[in-house]
Amino acid sequence: MPYVLISPFWQAVYDWQTLIAGILALLAAFGTIWATIISANREISAAQNQMAVAQRQTRLTLALDRRRVARESFAFLSMMDAVMSNLIEDVAAACQLLPDNLSPDLYSHHAFDARHRLSKTGFADLLTATVSVASPLASEFLRLDRMIDDFASQILIEGTARDPQRLGSNAGAKEQLSNIETAAASLHRKAAEGMKRCQEVIKLTDVDLE
Repeated sequence: MPYVLISPFWQAVYDWQTLIAGILALLAAFGTIWATIISANREISAAQNQMAVAQRQTRLTLALDRRRVARESFAFLSMMDAVMSNLIEDVAAACQLLPDNLSPDLYSHHAFDARHRLSKTGFADLLTATVSVASPLASEFLRLDRMIDDFASQILIEGTARDPQRLGSNAGAKEQLSNIETAAASLHRKAAEGMKRCQEVIKLTDVDLE
């Protein structure tokens, strides 16, 4: 039976079926590649978003930690500032108890009163805070503490148990008070400078946490 062409379109499809199949396969491949690219881009975007979230959480954690340390340091330095201010006032009061004509070779009631005028108010709490904060001022503060104890220890008790005569050494009293005042002033200045730095850190971390 002879072949009868029913439609030119189908005849063209029949004649070019191999090329058409190749084109369709190529389109299918392009579609697959395009879908793969879109999926990969979505995964990359999701990973980037997760990384951005993780980085922000890390920044927030670090900012919170810096602010915590700055606040703890500020509280410690505020205590140091107050304690040193009180000590400087005590030193001034002790100096007024020492007459200008003290004989350096003798003991006197004036020297005893002066050597016990330094109250060390707040020193115990400050010592505890110094250990917990691990302040770089710790060694300087401990030296000052020993200086005060050494200053107060230079006394002599005479007489009887019922009538003790408490005397202090005149030797070096004024010089020791001057050294104590210098050390206290140094700590007072460093505490004030440290408080300013802490305030700057707190302000910066507040910006990071916004």
